[in-house]
Amino acid sequence: MAPSASAVALLAVASFLLEETTAPVHEGRTRTEWLEELRAGDVAARRRAVYALWKIGASVLAGDREGTLAVADALSDEEDYVADVAGRILVRSGAAAADAADAAVAALEDDRPKVRAAAVRVIRAGLPRSSHAAGSLLSRLDDPSAEVRRETATTLGQMAYALLGSGFAAQVVSGLADCLGDPDAPVRKEAAFALTAFGEAALPAVDALLACLGDPDAGVRAFSANVLWSLGPAAGRSALDGLYGIRGDADADVRSRAYGGIVAVGPDDPRLFDAMREGIDDPSGSVRQTCSWILGQRFGDRPGVAEALRRAARDDHAPVRVNALLGVARGRPVSADALRVVGEGLRDRDAQVRNAAAQAAGSIGPGAARLTPLLVDMLRDSEGFGERAATTALGRIGPGALEAIPELRVRWLRRRDPYDRAAAGAALARVSPGDLDAVLRELIGALGGGSAGLTPSIAASAAGEIGPAAAPAAVPALRPLLRAEDPILRTNAVVALGKFGPAAAECVPEIAALADDSDPGVARRAREALDAIRGSGGAGR
Repeated sequence: MAPSASAVALLAVASFLLEETTAPVHEGRTRTEWLEELRAGDVAARRRAVYALWKIGASVLAGDREGTLAVADALSDEEDYVADVAGRILVRSGAAAADAADAAVAALEDDRPKVRAAAVRVIRAGLPRSSHAAGSLLSRLDDPSAEVRRETATTLGQMAYALLGSGFAAQVVSGLADCLGDPDAPVRKEAAFALTAFGEAALPAVDALLACLGDPDAGVRAFSANVLWSLGPAAGRSALDGLYGIRGDADADVRSRAYGGIVAVGPDDPRLFDAMREGIDDPSGSVRQTCSWILGQRFGDRPGVAEALRRAARDDHAPVRVNALLGVARGRPVSADALRVVGEGLRDRDAQVRNAAAQAAGSIGPGAARLTPLLVDMLRDSEGFGERAATTALGRIGPGALEAIPELRVRWLRRRDPYDRAAAGAALARVSPGDLDAVLRELIGALGGGSAGLTPSIAASAAGEIGPAAAPAAVPALRPLLRAEDPILRTNAVVALGKFGPAAAECVPEIAALADDSDPGVARRAREALDAIRGSGGAGR
């Protein structure tokens, strides 16, 4: 039924009233009226107006360039209260503050330190559109006010992305390096933090950063170590020696960044192993976390490391337990003690630790068969998190995980999530050879686009996880996908073929062509696949 004329009229009136009552108002006056009073009023009127505009809220300047310019003019108002609140309004307006950048640059010359500091914050709020103000900001690194210097260092750091590649970046880095000697600790800290954003462009600041490793302020030491960390090997030997020198710092955050830095700056330094062995017993959990990871991933076969990692797997800091468990699984041969530690991890109170323990069991493979009951329990109780890691682990254990077959079949046949279902199918095919053909039939159908439940990309990953046993059926179906337009599909296909090893030798010409793929991820995976296929007896050469 069509609405009556009176109903239409009532709706129109209601709409009009709604527009009026939802307009930005304060004390019955609109934003436009308050902006006019801010421009033309006396001191008392300007105070009322700027307060009203603040109370109207964050959207007061949205889409209103003229209004933004009016508030920007107030940034240099002779009345301190008006100037201060105008600056707060502009900062709160976010991207709209870019329209106030020119007024903010002018305000950098104001006699009042609070106004200059507010002007810097306005320029920062308007980034990236306000990056053209960098030249004016640079002189503020020598401002008499520590607050202005600190705000300037912060803002220049946030401009780094826009400045990199320009000749001006070197001037900013030089200015920030000079600030590392500022008498005010917060200024030194902000300058160090800002340098991190400049990447290798910050290399000229290395000597100043090294001096800061002995700064009386722990925050300055930590941020300076962090910049050296971010520079990696390019930071050089002197930076590496400096980082080794602060591993005993009284501050935990400094030590943590020092250990992270020595790994990044000197990954092949002969002192690294001893430093990691020492750090795994550090009082700081973040230090132990770094050291347990490096010991497990880089030095798992060194004498004494397995015992250190087993201790770390019982650490009271969960991230340390995670890293230690992943490291324990890399040692060979895997001892009964290591299996016991992984089993404890599968019962851990922390879900991330249980997930890592399942990954560790998968890395151990058939030798982890005794952990099958715990992994099956994890399938039943994980409520999603860790289920895929447990599923994959059971598949990698293989026929030794026979008791998992019923649970894996249920997941293969009934799971709605395609990733979980594919993981269950791959695991089932590895644990139960009798199910291999049925799983492969559906995966091969999906590779050709014929399955409603699995995409070709997911099916390719699952086929690769099954391993060489899937090669006779899967290689012909995967080969055309090496020419797919989607780089993810090309990646998953080439990874799967690499997992087949020499059984995928017939695809070497196509994979070799992908080693120069326009997508760097595809190219890297193609090179890895070639190594895997050719690695046994030179197959496919």
